[in-house]
This record gives sequence, C-alpha cells and structure tokens, in this order.
Amino acid sequence: MTASSLAHAIALIESGHASDAVDMLSEIVRDRPDHVPALYLLGHALEELSRWSEASRPWLAAERHSSRANEPADVDRILADMQSSTGEVPITEDLDDTLDPSLSDYEVVTETWARILAAQQNFSAAANIYEKLAAQHPDRASRLLQQARRMREKAGSGSA
Repeated sequence: MTASSLAHAIALIESGHASDAVDMLSEIVRDRPDHVPALYLLGHALEELSRWSEASRPWLAAERHSSRANEPADVDRILADMQSSTGEVPITEDLDDTLDPSLSDYEVVTETWARILAAQQNFSAAANIYEKLAAQHPDRASRLLQQARRMREKAGSGSA
C-alpha cells in the first residue's frame, strides 16, 4: 500500500467518485484489516455516499487498531506523510479532535464522534457536534455548518 494509492482514493472521493474509492479501499482493507489510513478513508467515502451504518465500522476499526499500536490515529501525520511522497496536500479539511473547554469533563467534541453518531442514525446529536465544532473553528465553520444542515435534514426526514 503506497501513499499514492491513498492519494488516489482521496482524489476519487473529492471528485464525486466515492463509490469507486469504496471499492478500492475495501480491497485494501480486506488485504490489511489493520491499515488505519485506509480504514479512515473508507469511512469517509462511505459517509460521502450517505451509507451511515456502514461508515461507522471502518471508523471504529481504525480507532481500535490505532489504540492497539499505542499510538493515536494521527490523520495530520498521515496526510503529511502523503504530502511528502506526492508533493500535494490530499485533503484540505482538518480532522483534529478538539476538547471544548466549556463542556463537561466527559464530553469530547470531534468530527469522528459526529460521524459515528451519524452512522448510528443519531443525526440530531451529530448536527449538535458539528455546530459546536463550527463555533470553535471559524476557519472551518462553513463546511461544518453545512454538515450540521445535512444532519438536520436527515433527522427531519427520518431517513437512514
């Protein structure tokens, strides 16, 4: 598995061909079920296709494999590695986990958590997380609020 394969998967997702990326990444994950970057991208591609219930599996597997290695799943590091091998930044969105200091000690506000909530069809809770992230990150607010609107639409329509 090379960084260029991951970069190709990202390009497919960003160009609206997430189903092709799912096929490619599923094959990679079949061969290497502990490949954290491929698992993260597979979750992202499934999310782009609104296949919420399926998207949670690779996200959770990536977290599980990352913790087994005693190393956090560091998407920024993965992207930096990919950039150094391809010369391009493959994704512009920042997937940092962010603790909101105004929340209780137990509530963590992350994009990964919002994705997991959406995969569990808890769209209202996912929308709340995206809105909190938008307030914390004005530079990403437009994209995060768009995600929140998508979640609210899903919650209102009762769709899976």
